[in-house]
Amino acid sequence: MEEPSRSGSERPEGPERRKYPRYIVDLAVRVTGTFGAFTGRVCDICRDAVWIESEKDVAPDVDVVLSIEFPGERFSDVGGRVIRTGPGERQPHGMAVLFTSVSPATTTAIDFFIASQSDPD
Repeated sequence: MEEPSRSGSERPEGPERRKYPRYIVDLAVRVTGTFGAFTGRVCDICRDAVWIESEKDVAPDVDVVLSIEFPGERFSDVGGRVIRTGPGERQPHGMAVLFTSVSPATTTAIDFFIASQSDPD
């Protein structure tokens, strides 16, 4: 039986659309945009995107800035765009954010963090 996607919507037809494997994590994040700011949790991460769950939601196609708290360090100014929304598993709202503006240093930090994780989901 096919597992439903995190967004609560149907999975896309055909092959998986992700370029990179995702890793289940639990990291604090601050989401900022023209709507203000709020906190949430990064529930999974890959090299170019995250799934965030929170008490608040953001509409698709909205640009955001994420400050993700990795163990031992904090990286801010990770630009992204909300590409999909839906109900969260642990919070009322969830959103997929595709990275659009990441410094080379932050990309390297994300790569190191991912390399330290166990097998992808």
